Amino acid sequence: MILTRLTLHNVGAYRGAHSIELSPSPGRPVVLVGALNGSGKTTLLESIQLALYGRSAKQLLRDATGYEDYLRSLINRHVSTKEGAAVTLEFSHRAEGKQINYTVRRTWSVVGSRVREDLEVNRDGLPDPAASERWIEFINGLLPVQIADLFLFDGERIEALAKPETSADVLRTGVHALLGLDLVDNLSRSLGQLERRMQRSVVTSETEADMARAEALIADMDERRQRLIADQASAQNEVDEAEKAVRRLQDRLRSEGGDLAETRDSVEKHVADCRLAFESVESELRELVGESMPIRLVERLASEAALLCGVSSEGALDRAIRERLELRRAELGNSLRALGVAKTKVNEIFGAISDSIAPLGCDTPDSAWQALLAWVPGSDAVLESITLSTVVSDAIARWESAAEQLGVAEARLAAVPANDTVAHLVDAVATGTAKAIGARVKHESLAADREALDRSLTRERSRMEDLYSRRREVDRIAVHSARARDVLASFRVSVAAKKLHALESRIADNFRQLLRKAELVDSVAIDPVTFQLTVMGSEGAPIPPDRLSAGERQLMAVAVLWSLAQASGRELPIVIDTPLGRLDGSHRDLLVQNYFPKASHQVILLSTDEEVRDRYYEALIPFVSRQYLISHRERDKTSSFSEGYFSVGAAA
Repeated sequence: MILTRLTLHNVGAYRGAHSIELSPSPGRPVVLVGALNGSGKTTLLESIQLALYGRSAKQLLRDATGYEDYLRSLINRHVSTKEGAAVTLEFSHRAEGKQINYTVRRTWSVVGSRVREDLEVNRDGLPDPAASERWIEFINGLLPVQIADLFLFDGERIEALAKPETSADVLRTGVHALLGLDLVDNLSRSLGQLERRMQRSVVTSETEADMARAEALIADMDERRQRLIADQASAQNEVDEAEKAVRRLQDRLRSEGGDLAETRDSVEKHVADCRLAFESVESELRELVGESMPIRLVERLASEAALLCGVSSEGALDRAIRERLELRRAELGNSLRALGVAKTKVNEIFGAISDSIAPLGCDTPDSAWQALLAWVPGSDAVLESITLSTVVSDAIARWESAAEQLGVAEARLAAVPANDTVAHLVDAVATGTAKAIGARVKHESLAADREALDRSLTRERSRMEDLYSRRREVDRIAVHSARARDVLASFRVSVAAKKLHALESRIADNFRQLLRKAELVDSVAIDPVTFQLTVMGSEGAPIPPDRLSAGERQLMAVAVLWSLAQASGRELPIVIDTPLGRLDGSHRDLLVQNYFPKASHQVILLSTDEEVRDRYYEALIPFVSRQYLISHRERDKTSSFSEGYFSVGAAA
């Protein structure tokens, strides 16, 4: 990374726009900028930091209460705060096998009571909105803000690092940033904060009270549930007993025909229908037998009479024949009455028979019976004339069927008990059924109550478990977090120890290059826990800090910064403000000769007229590619850049 140009507009002492070229020449890494105190020298260092990091550059805040106050203080006091100020930094960076040029422009102005800041990034002369939005991520990939003060620093930092009481903190910060151990520290702190935050969120008096209430509620619900289970079991017993009693009553009712009694009305209606059908067929049959049908009924009797007449044709009928005829006559009467033939019809038939027999007389039996046989339909001709018709046969069949159905229906009706004989059983079944239904409803109600209680109990137990789970989770996180912090601490010490060993050698070598009495320093030791730096003498014994002069301690501080920058492995520019202000002459010689030309491929020195001058200037000039002088013109209310350097003791 090489800084190529810096442009300031209304920044600090610079009113209007002022630019300075910063790119070095090959083999001449130093850019020397001279300025009197108060003319705007330190503003250059801060402007570079501001352009790169914005509010992330903590060192920029100085005495301001905040970032906006700092920006407001940077606006040139001779211009309106609404006009604002701007810093533009151009630099090049090699990536993916080619050189890329970036321009970072940061502008700000006061709008109302707030400061508005804008950032614009160009890549190879073209706007790059994506880089503008993610600039801090990009620049941290090139020069992480955590190690920026190893490359962008001033004499005050050298002086702070030279003090034994502060050197350990500065060294720790540098090493942690260099190794990324600040991330480990941040992670360890975050774990501690997480533990405390979770403890506060879970283990509170309100949470404890809530857990106590939940436990009491769950205990009460469990007790109610047990009562419901017992009540539900009792209700189930009532249901079983009631239904068993109903079944016994129903069996008794069926055994006593109670089930038939329920159908008595329908059975009686069926009997009435069968009787009506029978009477209808019988009426039809009466009409049929009122004609020639009765004569047809004595067909068998006539045949027997004819036989007897044949037997007695030569003499009078004996008493047996007459008795037989009388018997048959009686049978005929019974048959006619059984068929339902009207009495008048029966009398007519017997009258006709008597009228036919009367003239014959008993004394002339042969002639009388001959006459009877002539009348009785015994001959084939008479019998053929009065044969049964199909209608009559059908009527008789239907009459017989109706009579049979009527008999079955009347038999079924006779088997049905009267309603009053089973009424008490019917009432008992109804009462038992109602009781069984009531018991079933009670059981179902208890089951519903238990189901609702189970749901509520499940919710409360889940909430309770959540509270305990959160507490267990907090405890688990606390345990693992503590272990993780222990591991991180061990890791930090282990990694730091490994890196510190190489860093100790670098610091010792660089310190010897900067020290007049290099033979006095054998090695440097850094405590991996406290980061306290100890210089070991030629005999391997530690040199007490008070044995080193103030200048030697400052050179040690420079050696530390130099070594940390080398250990980073990054080719980055170094900008030093007031590099020699606190060193005596002898120590300045070594710094000018052995540090500035070797510190980096680009070294920007911001010097006062009391620092790099005379022989120091002469020693440094072979390594200087550009030199500038910052002058303040009160008439124009601004400072500006001009090529060249202080004319005192040196040629530009």
